[in-house]
Amino acid sequence: MYVVDLPLHDGKCPSWLFNRMVKLARIICNRIIEEYSENVLLERLSNPIFLQALGCLLGFDWHSSGLTTVTLAAVKEALKDNDKIAIAGGKGRYALKTPEEIEKICERFSLSNSKSEELKRISRLVARVDSIALQDGYDLYHHCMIITRSGDWAIIQQGMNIDEGVARRYHWYNKREFLNNPHNFILSYRIEKEVLNLASKKSEGARKACLDIVKDRDYLKYISDNSNLNLYNLFDKRRRIVFKFKINWKALERAYNLQPDRFEDLLLIKGMDKNTIRALALIAEIIYNEEIDREDPAKFSFAFGGKDGVPYKIDKKRIDYTIKLLTEYLDKDTLKKLYIKG
Repeated sequence: MYVVDLPLHDGKCPSWLFNRMVKLARIICNRIIEEYSENVLLERLSNPIFLQALGCLLGFDWHSSGLTTVTLAAVKEALKDNDKIAIAGGKGRYALKTPEEIEKICERFSLSNSKSEELKRISRLVARVDSIALQDGYDLYHHCMIITRSGDWAIIQQGMNIDEGVARRYHWYNKREFLNNPHNFILSYRIEKEVLNLASKKSEGARKACLDIVKDRDYLKYISDNSNLNLYNLFDKRRRIVFKFKINWKALERAYNLQPDRFEDLLLIKGMDKNTIRALALIAEIIYNEEIDREDPAKFSFAFGGKDGVPYKIDKKRIDYTIKLLTEYLDKDTLKKLYIKG
C-alpha cells in the first residue's frame, strides 16, 4: 500500500530549474540504460516509488501534483535524442499530441505501422479506462506513454479533483488486459468512499449487460422514454436517488450500428462519455441486478529542495556540482582509471 501526497499546486517550473532537471535526468537515465537496459529504465519509470524518488532527486516539488508532470517533461526532453527509449504526450495540450508523437517514435525505432497503430490504440484505451470506465472524481489532464525500441510500453497519467485540491496518478506497465483490475498502481492522497469502477473484475457482469443494452434497440428506446428515472440505490437502501441521464444519443446510435462484442470497443466509440457509461451501468444494475464495484482501487502509501521552498529552498550550486560530479565519475575512462588506481 503506497501513500503519496499529491496536492494541486499552481505555478510554473522556472527555466533555470527545468534545464538542470533535464541534464541530471539525462545522466541518470543513460546510466541505467548502459548498466542494465532500456527495458529496466521503462520498468523503473513505471514504478510509482521510483518516479517519486526521481522527482525529488531532480529537485522538483516536494510530493505535489507538479512532480509528475514536470519530472516526466524533463525525462522526455532528456530522452528526445535517445535511440532506445522515448516518451510521447504530456500535460494538457501536449497530451493531445500523443498519437502524432507515437507515430514519430515508431518511425524513429523502425517499428511497423501495425505496431504504431497498436500503441496508439493502447494509449487511447488506457485514457478511456481511467476517465469513463473508472469514475472516481478525478479528471485526466496528463498522459504520457513511454516506448522502447522493442515496442514495450508504460503509461503514466494523472487526474485532478479540483473541489478537493488533490491529484491522483495512474500507472500502467506492458498490459495485455485492460479490464479486470488492470492497473499496476494508483496513487492518491485519499481513498474515495464510493466510485463507479467498471474496470474491476467484480463488474464483469455489468460490463456484459452494458453491451447487451447498446445492442438492443428496444432497450435504447426504453432509456429514451425514461430519461429521468427514479432509481433505487442497491448499495444504500436508505436513499432514493433521481438520476438525470445526460446521454450522448449519437454515441449510442454508433454503438448499436457497430454491435461491439467487447467492452473495450464500447469505450473507444466516438462520443462515449462518463454520463452515458454511467447511465448504462446503472440500468445494468437495476434491470439485470448486476454488481458494480464501488470500492476505490487506489493504493495509499530530498536531495536539493523544492521549487516552493518545501521542504527547503533549491540549492542551485549543489545541483550544478552534482551534475558535474556525475558527468566526470560516470565516464567509463574515468571509472577505469579510478579502478586501476584503487
